Amino acid sequence: MSNPAALGRPGSFSKIVELHFQGIEMSSDFKSDTRAPRPQSDPTADARKILLLRFTWSIILLQSVMTPYFVDKGLDLQEVFLVQSFFAFSLLIAELPTGLLSDLVGRRKVLVLAAVCRGLGGTALLVLDGFWGMATAYALLAAGNSALSGSDVSALVDRYRSAKTQDHTLDFYLSRLRMLSLIAAAGSAVAGGLLASWSMGAAGVANCLIAWLALPVALSIAPDALPERPVGKTQSAVRVVKDAVRLFRADALLRLCLIAAAVFTLYTTATTYAFQMRWIELGFDPAVMGLTFALRSVLAALAATLMVSAMQRVAAGKILMAGGIVALAGLLLAVPSDTAYSLAALVLLATTDGIASVLLLGQINRLVTNDVRATSNSAINFLNRGMMISFGPILGITVDTNGPGGAFQILAFVAAVSIPVLLVPLARRMKPAS
Repeated sequence: MSNPAALGRPGSFSKIVELHFQGIEMSSDFKSDTRAPRPQSDPTADARKILLLRFTWSIILLQSVMTPYFVDKGLDLQEVFLVQSFFAFSLLIAELPTGLLSDLVGRRKVLVLAAVCRGLGGTALLVLDGFWGMATAYALLAAGNSALSGSDVSALVDRYRSAKTQDHTLDFYLSRLRMLSLIAAAGSAVAGGLLASWSMGAAGVANCLIAWLALPVALSIAPDALPERPVGKTQSAVRVVKDAVRLFRADALLRLCLIAAAVFTLYTTATTYAFQMRWIELGFDPAVMGLTFALRSVLAALAATLMVSAMQRVAAGKILMAGGIVALAGLLLAVPSDTAYSLAALVLLATTDGIASVLLLGQINRLVTNDVRATSNSAINFLNRGMMISFGPILGITVDTNGPGGAFQILAFVAAVSIPVLLVPLARRMKPAS
């Protein structure tokens, strides 16, 4: 086996790719990276706090009824999708700068900033009205989500690597991060749906209060002990960007993983709102809509957990191909305006979400070094937002003119094309996690 210490020296990018193709378990290599930050407190305790942060962040009472909430705030259906596209555009602008900031000043500072923006965004959703009011609220939420997205995963990987022993694989911890997020989303979807059935205003008030829960958790995380840098912050920022660009250019596997993550996220994000329009079309009340969202979240969490065990026996590429085929089947089933077909589609798409989110995130984080980790994780979301910006207005107009079935048709076409063009070459390059 190659010397893991080589990963900490200059020129390690190509070595990381070489080790990945040899199928080496990367958790041992993580521990040998000399550029890894050393948290000043118990890494395990901090890891639990990071998981708790993601859990509290994912408690969004309005998530399952956001479309009717926006309508209650005076938006039409096209404006709902425009707000979502504006949200994605705001995330796009903030993603890379916040990831870069996390690599420069530390994960914890950026996580605190994210929590403040989250609280302000939840408050704005309550007190503002109309298209521009909701756009303002979503701009604040976008700033918070951007700051969180690159930093919480990077902070968790930092703590995992700096622990004295690793009892589980990196994918195990990433699956727990995803699972807790989905469980929180499921519980809050049910509670939010029931509360909205009684009073949409009360749901907005409760959502506002819960939006501030992440702040005390973020403040409790120990500050990062950053690696020493011989140059100033401005020069360091340039160096981080150059290192990240160099890494992406050198590694075709990493590029394919980034694109695949964006495609699978498009399925998840776009179908969340398309399904809400389907439930409205079928006459579901907000409480039932909350239950369907909870069902999707629970199934995705279960799929993410089972996928970690499957990766010990089945090649990651085969699992990803199965996820792509299941996504296509789910999108095709969702086209008819039928309750049974729509629920079956919901189950299949939830399974795909759980599989792809953890598998691709683990692959990407094995291929990047610590000093560009948050920037690299933000790049994943940067592409995700670009996808939603591109497809959001098209899907919104399609729903207005042809109903949600038209939006599912467009996404099914994307899924059909992505299998031979993207997933087949990616599956051939991917190796098992261990």
